[in-house]
Amino acid sequence: MAYMKKNAKKYKSDETRSIDFIFLEKKPSTKDEKELETEFYNYINGSESSPAFKDVEKDKLVAFVNKNSQTPYDSTYVLKQNLPVEFQEQLFNLSEGEVFGPYMNAGNQSLSRLVGRKSNAGAKASHILLSYSGAQSSSSERTKDEAKALANSLLAQAKSNPEGFSALAMANSDDPGSKNNGGEYDNITPGQMVPTFNDFVFNNPVGSIGVVETDYGFHVIKVSGKYDAIRLATIAKKVEPSNATIDELYRKASTFEANVKGKDFDETAKAAKFTVVPASNIKSSDEYIQSLGAQREIVRWTFNDDTELGDVKRFETPTGFVVAKLKNKNDTGLLSMDVARESIGVILRNEKKAEEIKRKWRELLRR
Repeated sequence: MAYMKKNAKKYKSDETRSIDFIFLEKKPSTKDEKELETEFYNYINGSESSPAFKDVEKDKLVAFVNKNSQTPYDSTYVLKQNLPVEFQEQLFNLSEGEVFGPYMNAGNQSLSRLVGRKSNAGAKASHILLSYSGAQSSSSERTKDEAKALANSLLAQAKSNPEGFSALAMANSDDPGSKNNGGEYDNITPGQMVPTFNDFVFNNPVGSIGVVETDYGFHVIKVSGKYDAIRLATIAKKVEPSNATIDELYRKASTFEANVKGKDFDETAKAAKFTVVPASNIKSSDEYIQSLGAQREIVRWTFNDDTELGDVKRFETPTGFVVAKLKNKNDTGLLSMDVARESIGVILRNEKKAEEIKRKWRELLRR
């Protein structure tokens, strides 16, 4: 502290506070998860008040999903590659009307039924763009006629050796987005590309090679794959803590708050199997507390005139309950020793080493 006061300019700081806290997260209990699982098995098997999901008539399916799911019915056809990775095979290989689940996806308990399948819903294609002076986004100096002639020449080469298309694209294409990948675009969906490009890809079978013109120039295109897509009706519900679970967390936080007053915070937390987390260097203007996020209410409490060192208080946040203890007040205008100790230690050690070196040099010079 003496060094800090002597070098006060280096260690100026706003008034700060430090706390220790425990955090009880609002997360679903095992019981909550089991109850939601039971609810989903009722969708599978049916109940007195509701048919099984697989038996819902097709014209009533949208209403059934919207009534029972937190996520509304989505009529989009989905490519296999865009299905949840862990369940791609099971979902994509369903028969119409068949149900899969329950399964967890993005924090939701889910149950899916295949509604329909659509062919030619996605494609893979490679292209070689030959732009020309005046074409959209072009820096080429070739004329339109030169670009067309080159496109037809490359078309002939591609047709005579389809396996060499990738090399032709890498050597000749003016499309920087696909050139280094052999001109390939995968998972193309209808309407994604400009009309003439789109029409060639989706109106021709796999293996077709041809030339089309767009505003960007001439494209030599090779259709290399076609994909089916599926439409799913999915009931999805987030696994959330029940009111009973939140009430139990509140009870635990309140009990800890009452028990810890006047006692050692760390020891009491350890006995209750809670983890103590420190947060230091909190300023009065702070909106956030490390490890807790936005916690303006807690910041205000630490700076209240009537909050004393050692005071303990419980707070509820959107994600859980916090029980905090005011550990330190720093109103000196200097950094707290906890924050400054390491850097000061390095400086003092270096100064000590420097003095020792000077002493040895003086001894050598005396000889």
